[in-house]
Amino acid sequence: MEVTRTFHGFCPTLNKDYSIEVEYEDAGTPDFPNRYIQGLVTCIHHGCPNVSTCSIKAQMPKEIAV
Repeated sequence: MEVTRTFHGFCPTLNKDYSIEVEYEDAGTPDFPNRYIQGLVTCIHHGCPNVSTCSIKAQMPKEIAV
């Protein structure tokens, strides 16, 4: 199962506030059944030269509990 979250922040590439979507993948264990880890990050600004250093992505949690 996946959980999708939308994050908002300032994009220096576009020089404006922007949103990106993150899919969190099920990584549950018997001890932590509701654990999800960061998976696919989707930015609709195609061709962004700064995807690996995205300031919005950097603020997202690597792991969530649902």
